[in-house]
Amino acid sequence: MLKQRKGILLAEETIKIVIALICIVFLIYLLVTLYYTKVGDAKLNQAKATLKDSNTSSIKSGIEKVKIGQGNLGGTSEELLIHNPNSWYLFSFVQNELKPNECVGENCICICSNVGKVGVAFWKSEQQRQLEECDKKGTCLIVKDLIRFKEIEISPATEILIKNDNGISIIKK
Repeated sequence: MLKQRKGILLAEETIKIVIALICIVFLIYLLVTLYYTKVGDAKLNQAKATLKDSNTSSIKSGIEKVKIGQGNLGGTSEELLIHNPNSWYLFSFVQNELKPNECVGENCICICSNVGKVGVAFWKSEQQRQLEECDKKGTCLIVKDLIRFKEIEISPATEILIKNDNGISIIKK
């Protein structure tokens, strides 16, 4: 009779341990999700400041300066140093290609993370996945006379050159 009780206690203890492990895993998942949500929101705010703020170091103000001929490199060129959001990219969406909802029908510059060559949604093209990433978790600026440029990775000290030469172009220095 005593042996049966030990067996029952063992089963009860095992169930308690399994439930405790499930709760611990759930709490870890919740904390990681909260952390990445906060980091993602911070990076989105940094991207908006880099692209659109009215301060003198934003891309929008640099474009406005070169359009009126007041760039810091001879009027039609402006050199900017951008820092944030680290490891995100500057993309151009021009002409008749797919574009984020923010700039449907217009040429635009977007800052968002790069989806890379291989992704979870492997049935979609890289361009389609990048468009969705910029649409959901990025920010864009409409630039009517934008010329396509190669994507630019933002690192802690990325120098870019904005030029107005029959259209606005951006290159990494």
